[in-house]
Amino acid sequence: MGAEMGAETGQGHRWSSVAKNAARLRVSRMGVSWGGSRRGLLLACGVLLTLLAGSAAMGAGDDPRPDEHSSAQAEARLPESGTPATYKPAYRYPVIEELKAEHRARQAERDSLRGLADERYDAEAKREREDRQSLRLDWSAVEKPSSPEAFAPAFHFPPQPQYKTRTCWAFCSVSFFESEAFRRTGREIKLSEMWVVYWEFVEKVRRYVQQYGHANFGSGSQDQGTREIFRQYGGVPAEAYFGLPAKGERHDHTEMTAAVRAYLEHVEETDFWDEEKVIAIVRTILDSYLGPPPRDVHLRRPDLHTRGLSGNRARPRHGRIRQYRLDDG
Repeated sequence: MGAEMGAETGQGHRWSSVAKNAARLRVSRMGVSWGGSRRGLLLACGVLLTLLAGSAAMGAGDDPRPDEHSSAQAEARLPESGTPATYKPAYRYPVIEELKAEHRARQAERDSLRGLADERYDAEAKREREDRQSLRLDWSAVEKPSSPEAFAPAFHFPPQPQYKTRTCWAFCSVSFFESEAFRRTGREIKLSEMWVVYWEFVEKVRRYVQQYGHANFGSGSQDQGTREIFRQYGGVPAEAYFGLPAKGERHDHTEMTAAVRAYLEHVEETDFWDEEKVIAIVRTILDSYLGPPPRDVHLRRPDLHTRGLSGNRARPRHGRIRQYRLDDG
């Protein structure tokens, strides 16, 4: 008690001194003055520092130990057994445990299917390596044409540059279909190469997911790929789908192909083989580089609408788009 009273007395003496010094501080419209001198201003700053130091000392001097009254209240809140707390096993929510079990079952099923797919495609790749052959032709007995004039010319549009796309297969095969359309209908219809490239990318991603990463993915393909895309999705004129966000730019698929390939690597690393969700994400990548493909095409020439491009709409296998398809007219 004596020590506490002494501490309180000392504290009170200090605060009384501070009060006396503060009383000497005069504030006027001209500014702060202490006896009208610069020394008074310094003393005023000292008073403020003393006030701040006193507040910190009072906060630090508080006794953190609970007093008898607070201890009694804490003991009154304890259980009658007198035991303040006991360790028990963590509570497990039945619903959460059921969801975890379902997830493990689905993951085990996916792992089993992927394991079977790995075995199958590894065996096929080994068999292809063992049975690989090369076809060689003896050109010595072949009578070669002397010049292009030896051929009967066919209608075709001027060559279209593929630039940096690695999709020469689409440009040459689409050109063939344009020539064939003119031969059969007499109409000049410039078709969109990028329409074919867009949906070929989608179908490659579909096969990649269905075969758990064992299908080939890249920009290359062959002319039968164009025929299959026309069979599933139909075709559109080049003016309806140019395949560039801004018409007039040059095709460059370097970043687009790299982005799709990187995402497919992520799919394989994370074992995420949800076909429709993967295709939806890949299509957002394609849309950002090629532009979204049109769902309906309105042709400018009525005769192409009624005859050359019939009202029979191509029905894709997966029912996502509706387009006009070239027929015999």
